[in-house]
Amino acid sequence: MGSFGRIGMRALAYYFTTTCCAVVIGICCVLTIHPGDPSIKGKLGAGEEDTRVLTIDAFLDLIRFVTRDFFAFVFVRMYTFVRYMHRITGGNQAIPIR
Repeated sequence: MGSFGRIGMRALAYYFTTTCCAVVIGICCVLTIHPGDPSIKGKLGAGEEDTRVLTIDAFLDLIRFVTRDFFAFVFVRMYTFVRYMHRITGGNQAIPIR
């Protein structure tokens, strides 16, 4: 911590202070506003269904999604198509834009 110096310590203190303030403000807003539709609670039911996800399944899902997106971006080419429109000047006259 000695290598941070005075400015580094101030930056860390500022970061932690603003983060804590943001968390407190966010929690207060959620408790005050109650976002979401309260009628959904009745439609959900008692919630007896127990769906457990194994850690290995979650990890493999993460790898599958990351590699799928990676290969999609690597092998798919993006093209821009230009479509020329006509500018309406008034009445029934149209001037083609080149």
